[in-house]
Amino acid sequence: MVGWLQKGNVIQIYSTSKGWGETRFKNKKAFVSLKYIKKISVVKYTGTVTSNGLYVREKASASSKVVGWLRKGSGIQIYSTGKGWGEIRLKNKKAYVSLKYIKLSPVMSFKRDKAKTYTYTVYGEKRVYKYLSSSTFGTPYQWNKWIVDTEEPAVFYERETTGQLQTTSENHEGKLGSPTILLKYPIYLGQTWKPNPKNHSFTVTSTEKTVKTPAGTFKNVIEVRSSNSDSIYYYAKNIGLIKSIEKGMTTQELQRISNR
Repeated sequence: MVGWLQKGNVIQIYSTSKGWGETRFKNKKAFVSLKYIKKISVVKYTGTVTSNGLYVREKASASSKVVGWLRKGSGIQIYSTGKGWGEIRLKNKKAYVSLKYIKLSPVMSFKRDKAKTYTYTVYGEKRVYKYLSSSTFGTPYQWNKWIVDTEEPAVFYERETTGQLQTTSENHEGKLGSPTILLKYPIYLGQTWKPNPKNHSFTVTSTEKTVKTPAGTFKNVIEVRSSNSDSIYYYAKNIGLIKSIEKGMTTQELQRISNR
């Protein structure tokens, strides 16, 4: 036995076999008897109705029976998506809505707040991040442009889609380069992805870290580790990156968050 769970604890099950479920305990693989586990549905996205009215259907089909109706602006929770439909709950029962009329958002956001200014130390030097402007560049999601206020100012772009937190910069032609995936949604322990096709992989190794920085103490921080190095990144909800470590040395750390 490697640990113990209390009644009501929520855990992530990665695979099942012969009545046992694989989970993570203290960031290590472990197993629990499924005899004492109740399966629950996890909300993957939140959504807002964008049409004047939206039918809720019994099944994921436009010909399925209508079981309800949602007003424009209604907020809903999406449990799964597939073939243009989203699974929701209506009167505690499964139901479906067309995603064509839903604006999706991640359950948790890790992008920087445009109304804030972020001050970091990067390799011991002060860096101030300030929001400049936004543009879609012809894509469904908005890119936020940030300037790094140093002796030689630089700019970068950040955006959050329903599935990823991304960053990129301009190339010598003034066009956006291929985005780097900082986080992949939904966030859960063991979630793994490649920042870009030619790169190593990132893995979420904790979702409940407490991290102290000069800007404050942050709880339920996401810890991400790189597969080919000793790099560790820490992300806080609604703030983004608050600290990074390489080979045991702090390379970037949030010092202050202030209003613009």
